[in-house]
Amino acid sequence: IELLLTKAEILKEQEDWEGAMLDYEKAFTMSDNQSMTAVLSILEINLKSEKYLEAIKWGEKAIEQRSKIDRVYFNLLLYNIGLAYKGAAESYYNIAVDVIENINQEKLVTLSMKKDGLNNFKISEEYFTKAREFFLDASAEGLEDAQYIANNIRDIIEYTNETYIPFLDDYMPK
Repeated sequence: IELLLTKAEILKEQEDWEGAMLDYEKAFTMSDNQSMTAVLSILEINLKSEKYLEAIKWGEKAIEQRSKIDRVYFNLLLYNIGLAYKGAAESYYNIAVDVIENINQEKLVTLSMKKDGLNNFKISEEYFTKAREFFLDASAEGLEDAQYIANNIRDIIEYTNETYIPFLDDYMPK
C-alpha cells in the first residue's frame, strides 16, 4: 500500500491526475477503505480537475472516517469539501444565469429552458447551502477566510431567491 501511495504521489506531482487517481484508488481498496491519505488525495485531485461531484463523494468518505484525520488537517478537509460543493453549485448556477442572460438579450427562451433554469437554480441552492455549512464549520475550526466565503454564498443564495428566481418565474416564453 505504501508503495502505491508513493507512486501515486509522484504521479500527482507530475500532474498525471489519471495515473495518480488509479493508484490512490487501488491503495484505498487494498487498505479495506481505510487509507485517509488516499481519500484526501483523491478529493484534492478531483477538485483540481473540477470533477466536483466526485470530489463530494470522496469528501463524504473522508468525513465518515474523520476520527482518523489529524485535527490539524480537519479544517482543510472541511474547506475542501466546501469547495467541492461550491464548485458543483456554481456549475448549475451558471447554466441558470445563462437562461436569464438569453432573456435579457431577447434570444429565444422556451418554456422547457425556463423550467430547466429554475430547476438549476434550485439544485445550485442545495449545493450552495451544503458548501456554506462546510465553510462555516471550517471557520469554527479556525480557518479564517472560510467565514468570508460562507457570507458570500449566503449573499448569492439571497440574491438568487429575491431576484433571479422571481424574474424567471414571471417570464412568459413567446
